[in-house]
Formats: sequence, C-alpha cells, structure tokens
Amino acid sequence: MIEITVFDLLKSLVSNRCYPLVMPQNPTFPAIVYTRIASTPQNVLFGGTTLDQVRMQIDIYAKTYKAAKTLAKSVRTSMETAAFSATLQTDDDSFEPETDIYRVSMDYYIYERGIQS
Repeated sequence: MIEITVFDLLKSLVSNRCYPLVMPQNPTFPAIVYTRIASTPQNVLFGGTTLDQVRMQIDIYAKTYKAAKTLAKSVRTSMETAAFSATLQTDDDSFEPETDIYRVSMDYYIYERGIQS
C-alpha cells in the first residue's frame, strides 16, 4: 500500500508526527497529514492492470509560515527522490486562525504497481 510507503518516507522529517487522514487532538508541531484521495487503475487492452495512479494529498502544519514552507520543501525533495514515481500537481498555503497554525497542502500523483491478473 502506497500509504505505508509514504508514511515511511516522511515520518523522519517530523519525528514520526506523520498521520493518516486526521491529526490527533493537541498535536505537537510541525506535523504531516497524508490522505489518499483516489486510485485509478491504468487501463490496458488485455489482462489486468499493473499500474495505479494514486492521488495523494499531503498537508504540512507548523507554528510559523517559514517552518511550514521549509518542511514543505523537504517533503517535496523526499517525494521527488523516492523509489516510486511522484509528481506534484498543486500546492497552496493557508492559515488556520482557530488554531493559529500555518498549512501547506500538496497534491501529488503517485504511480504504484497495481494488482495483476
């Protein structure tokens, strides 16, 4: 599963504060949350697909804008040099006034070997 691979890749950037789907209550920052948005099998004419395109969102949370952007740069470097193929599609910055936390949201396409028939 690509989710486990992404966790293993990014956890050391935030001392294991890398979470699937949601962040725990009262988290320590910086932290990363990753979400598999969708998986699309790449169609072939005969037999089963051997490649899936996975859309993965990676959210970086930090107490300062500089810390969020610095961590986002490290995430991008890790994703671009990973053993799997990952392409950054979009990224955007935001601020969450309720928690006083900065966020960088990154949207990737990752290609993963799928189920073969």
